[in-house]
Amino acid sequence: MIAGDETALAKRLGVPVPAVVDWLLGNRPVPTDIFLRAVDVVLAASKQHVEAVSEFLEQVRRRQGY
Repeated sequence: MIAGDETALAKRLGVPVPAVVDWLLGNRPVPTDIFLRAVDVVLAASKQHVEAVSEFLEQVRRRQGY
């Protein structure tokens, strides 16, 4: 979901789409290096989310005069 779809995830991981589909369906184990790249994708999205929420809260504070 974070990457968008299987095609987008495959592109971000630098692997073929069929491999991603197999991993998502549990048909093949995810290689460790690919798993770690996927974790990086999740962490980057989480960081962006935290930054966006922080920016929003700062805007609310300014409007409220804090």
